[in-house]
Amino acid sequence: LAASQYTAIKEMLADVEPADIADLIGDMKTEDANKIFSLLNIEEASDVLAEVEPQDADEVMEKISPARLAKMFLEMAPDDAVDLISGLDEDEQREVFRFLPPKKLVELQTLLGYDVDSAGGIMTPELLSVLGTASVHEALEAFANTEFEDPIFVVYAVDANKRLIGYVPVSELLAKPRGALMA
Repeated sequence: LAASQYTAIKEMLADVEPADIADLIGDMKTEDANKIFSLLNIEEASDVLAEVEPQDADEVMEKISPARLAKMFLEMAPDDAVDLISGLDEDEQREVFRFLPPKKLVELQTLLGYDVDSAGGIMTPELLSVLGTASVHEALEAFANTEFEDPIFVVYAVDANKRLIGYVPVSELLAKPRGALMA
């Protein structure tokens, strides 16, 4: 890839889905893949990196600064970030961790503690819970006003002590009367 082509390539990539860019990167030489990553903003790069095959991700991450990697991990769903961080050696992980806010660092380190094949290693820590006494309308408001990095398919109903008392799939929640209670 020639430097004179960078602007045209960046414009072309703007309309391409992250998974397609990831496939393209998998077919490129590492040097060219790194050039492509350098053309992407943090959000685009994080979306693409989350889609890249693990062996390709490791090669690409070697050439990205720890500060930029940290910014990319902040944009990703926690489980995706942990999958990629686990591909770094301990020294590289420490370098990236220096650039993460404390709350995010604790979250990612906690997830790193789970075996990759366990439920904790596969699932995301993100969820939406509301009191069981909340109305469907209140649950939908909470859903609409909360940002999630991963898709949320279930809203959990909890008691005042935050113990699970039930759950409702979002698809069912949308069909329920707005005044109905969660549990």
